Amino acid sequence: MSREPDAPNSPSSPTEPERLNTSVEELAASISDLHAKLDALVTGADTRKKRFVKTKTATSFVDLSEGSIRRLIASGKLVGYRPVAGTVLVDRLELEALVRNSTSRPRKGRGQNRQT
Repeated sequence: MSREPDAPNSPSSPTEPERLNTSVEELAASISDLHAKLDALVTGADTRKKRFVKTKTATSFVDLSEGSIRRLIASGKLVGYRPVAGTVLVDRLELEALVRNSTSRPRKGRGQNRQT
């Protein structure tokens, strides 16, 4: 079986370089759109995060109890701000840095038999 050669490109069908050019342009446009959406997400995320938060809200950032955060404030390891009576705020960045720079190792679990 012999295969017949393809007919020359008709005016309505694009040539291979034209199709590649179109694909590259579409891809560039898609990347540009994704880049714009990503920038919007990053910018929006930065503006939604509050720097100073109440002690109760701070518990969700570092997975500590409110009592633990209050003890950190009382011991001077964390600064508590009182802009109005009855409200204690902590700096979210300072709290994250305190946890990140923690050097003490977790102790062994309670109730486990220890071989000495």
